[in-house]
Amino acid sequence: MRNHILLLSTALLLAACADDQHPTAPTSAKAAGDARPATRSVTPQAKPTDQVGFTKITKLTSLASFIWSGSTGTASVTCPAGSTVIGGTHRLYGYVATATPAWVTRSEDDSQNGWTVTIDNSQAGGQPVNVIAVAYCAS
Repeated sequence: MRNHILLLSTALLLAACADDQHPTAPTSAKAAGDARPATRSVTPQAKPTDQVGFTKITKLTSLASFIWSGSTGTASVTCPAGSTVIGGTHRLYGYVATATPAWVTRSEDDSQNGWTVTIDNSQAGGQPVNVIAVAYCAS
């Protein structure tokens, strides 16, 4: 019996919250003396004036940093003025697949509107590697 009541309550709640229901608040009728047009003109390809936030994401990459085996190195990229870093990553390439892999010790926002990657390639058996930093900038 309790399960039936619970199911019925759930069904009523879902029906009350359904999007296809009519509005519960009354709509105001247009006053007889109101001569304003009922439609707005829309300019195609226009940016909304009430929009808040970012509208464009740009991917930037740093120049490649060559890191010798037995050393550490960094690669950084900074977002241009008027944009904000919202994320990033890195790419390693040019490494030997059978060599000891380099360690990524840092891949994060550098607190200066950019992305920085630090690579530790000092492990025994490591080979030289190239790294680039990638930043995603919103404007």
